Amino acid sequence: HDCLCLARMDRDGDDESACRRFAVQYTHQKQKKQKTWQDGTLVVRGAARRATLADESARVLDSVLLPASFVGTPDE
Repeated sequence: HDCLCLARMDRDGDDESACRRFAVQYTHQKQKKQKTWQDGTLVVRGAARRATLADESARVLDSVLLPASFVGTPDE
């Protein structure tokens, strides 16, 4: 499930284990010149470094484990 996405962040909680939620637009059309973008949510779980992409109906589209260098503190 390769997707491209653009994000805006909303934060749940202030500690390192908190989830960070991003309102995103994603597409499966990486090669197409005029892409069709869809709204969704990207949830990054702090300590677990797990990122989950879901569509507007909360159906999980993809989930990946992020390298430690990709996950910053909640203030970043």
